Amino acid sequence: MCIAIYNDVSGIIGLKKTWILVIFILIIGLATYQAYQLYAPKQFSTEVYILCAGSLTNVINQSAVEFMKLYPDVRVFFSPYGSLEAVQRLKSGAPSDLIAVSDWDVIDSGLYGVKMPESAENYTNWYVIFARNAMCIAVPKDNPAGLTADNWYEKIISANSSAFWGRAMPWADPCGYRTILLFKLAEDYYRSPGLAERLANHTEAYVALKEFDLMHLVALGQLPCAFTYVSLARQFANVGKGVDYIELPNQINLGNASYEETYNKAAVNFQNPTTGQWTAKKGTAIMYAFTIPNTARNKYWATMFARFLLLNSEILIKNYQIPVTPSIARGNIHAIPSELLSLCTY
Repeated sequence: MCIAIYNDVSGIIGLKKTWILVIFILIIGLATYQAYQLYAPKQFSTEVYILCAGSLTNVINQSAVEFMKLYPDVRVFFSPYGSLEAVQRLKSGAPSDLIAVSDWDVIDSGLYGVKMPESAENYTNWYVIFARNAMCIAVPKDNPAGLTADNWYEKIISANSSAFWGRAMPWADPCGYRTILLFKLAEDYYRSPGLAERLANHTEAYVALKEFDLMHLVALGQLPCAFTYVSLARQFANVGKGVDYIELPNQINLGNASYEETYNKAAVNFQNPTTGQWTAKKGTAIMYAFTIPNTARNKYWATMFARFLLLNSEILIKNYQIPVTPSIARGNIHAIPSELLSLCTY
């Protein structure tokens, strides 16, 4: 009898010990979780915010969809703007874990080596060049103005031209100042003195905030033509949106790096009417770039997304942009995440 009582008591004592251990583990777990919530590194946030060029809208959107399939807990949010405007929004405090622009010089002159207010730190110390493009003229499918690669400039500046044509704002979008650079190159190529000034100052020009906005107007037949990127024109042309495009000679389309010396001969100065700031740009082959700014709140997932972008160049190709392979790293390469630097040349 005594033995039986002894065994029952042992069971009760053992059960109490088990419950004490369980409660202790729960308390430790709860304390650890609360500490994680308070002190965990920011890269464990699962939201990624991207500012991108309007011409990268489809690329970033499709990349985000595929990326979130791989990482279901991650949410990618992106906002397309003219690249110059995107940089200004970043500087004004807009959330941006990654910024991807249509001109590497926008990062080089606007963020790279540029000090943040009241800080010794730069907005960024590096960037990666990852894609190419070229300029073209988008037209409605039936090309009502009858434009060709040989007569477009004559048609646009003709005295009886009453229809608006489109270009982007140079102070907001690189496509805007590239259009003016194209005009300057065309003046030499077509041997037409004064052509660039007549085109740039033409009163029938409709100037949009970014080149992407122009494409919808062309598709609707509200613009007889607009200067844009080949990638955008082909995207609209190949989804039945009533757009066609005119390819321009390599000597003026800013799309062939072998003509870099020719492109460099063109230069433009333009003023932002809001800030009054003047900016100088010279012609260069079109190269897209991205960086993870030092203001980023989620550098870990921004790095992972950028790596996904570099590893899945078929998304660029699908959207008629030419990958730079291997991508080109510029700036302080020691500051570039190893996950990206390993995919680049420098």
